[in-house]
Amino acid sequence: MAISSPRHLVYIYSETFGDVSDNYWVELPTPSDYSGISTTLVDSGRNNDGQVIAQVLRSDIAKIELKWNFLTTEQYSAIAKLFEQNLGGSFIVPVSFFNVITGLFEGDVSIAPNSSVRLFYPNDRKVEFARMVLNNDGTPQGYQNVSLHLIDTGLKYGEQLWFRFQMIGYKRKVIL
Repeated sequence: MAISSPRHLVYIYSETFGDVSDNYWVELPTPSDYSGISTTLVDSGRNNDGQVIAQVLRSDIAKIELKWNFLTTEQYSAIAKLFEQNLGGSFIVPVSFFNVITGLFEGDVSIAPNSSVRLFYPNDRKVEFARMVLNNDGTPQGYQNVSLHLIDTGLKYGEQLWFRFQMIGYKRKVIL
């Protein structure tokens, strides 16, 4: 079963999203804005003549910036919990995402057979409370201008992770 969908650009794998025995690719809600950034990691310095001496350590380090105009409190909580270890999440998570450089979903072997799953960690997470929508009892219905930035660790799971999925199976959970 492919994990790609025309409605979703980012999927995060979570072993503890549902029942402890389940394995899920969590489809994040389609963002209002999606920025894909590619960075090159360089070890550089200058010689005695002031010329740059550099060596590329790794290219194509991905950064993903997701922004939503509005998320319900349930949607935001489900996303935030994916990264909180004390709530069953993990700081570093496998991510399948739309790579703007290649124009392909990376980490979905059904679409890109030579693709492997990259590991990401969350950076900045932001919710604007200035325009927060409240219920009659004062609790928030949701949040506006929500953002999440994911940073590539440079590590990949690859075939071993996919073999594990094929052995134990996986399910999809959609945060709608």
